[in-house]
Amino acid sequence: MLIEFWIGLSVAIVSGIVFMLIIGLYTKKKLWKMAPGATIGFFIGVALLICVWLIPTRAYVVTGQNEYTHYLVFGSPEYTMNNGTVFQLDMSYDECFVINESENAVVIEEVIYGGFAYAGGTEWIYGEQFETVPDHLIFYLFDNEPPDEITVSGDEAQTVRLWLRHPYE
Repeated sequence: MLIEFWIGLSVAIVSGIVFMLIIGLYTKKKLWKMAPGATIGFFIGVALLICVWLIPTRAYVVTGQNEYTHYLVFGSPEYTMNNGTVFQLDMSYDECFVINESENAVVIEEVIYGGFAYAGGTEWIYGEQFETVPDHLIFYLFDNEPPDEITVSGDEAQTVRLWLRHPYE
């Protein structure tokens, strides 16, 4: 199943609120108090939001110049491109798909923080093609350029972030 990112997130938030109300009203009817049920419903809603953020894999469909759609991918659905190519979005959790539906090439560039030298790779995706990327998220999209430095937590010596952009800009 392919769901647009913001629609999936909105449905999870609304479902959390509905769980709070339904379970709160149920406990009000049974215990004369709404607070225990609303608290349980709140935690169910938070768990639902965490699941929507962590469980699905991601797909980014580039549709034009600096235009893209971000999808949450549940399972391994089929995707049909504009040119009629059908393929399975079958990937592991730590991967994502970048599908180029535009006529121009796009580049997925690794930006490495904490390294001594540039060792990042660059994947080119030409028009009407797709690529599996070995990272769960793309952090920077088109004009949202990566910063020169970032703050990381823990003992990470190197941190890799992906940047989806047009090659000649």
